[in-house]
Amino acid sequence: MQHSLSNCIEKEVQHYFVASKGSKRKAEVKNRGEIYDLIIDQVESVIIKVAMENCRNNQSEVARVLGIHRNTLATKLKKYNLVED
Repeated sequence: MQHSLSNCIEKEVQHYFVASKGSKRKAEVKNRGEIYDLIIDQVESVIIKVAMENCRNNQSEVARVLGIHRNTLATKLKKYNLVED
């Protein structure tokens, strides 16, 4: 699975660079800071969302599964607007 995930990410990053030449995406990355942060935010939000779904929104379980502190998870849930009211 990791190999196919790596391949998928590589293809998307390559696509991103090709598509960004001369487009507004290049300005988006420049304004955002670094492409690394943009990619990490997108990947991390998906990982957390899927973990929340699979752990039935049990934040303690999600934090344990992801190997992060529960307070860190709470911060990331807010950052990515994944908190249920």
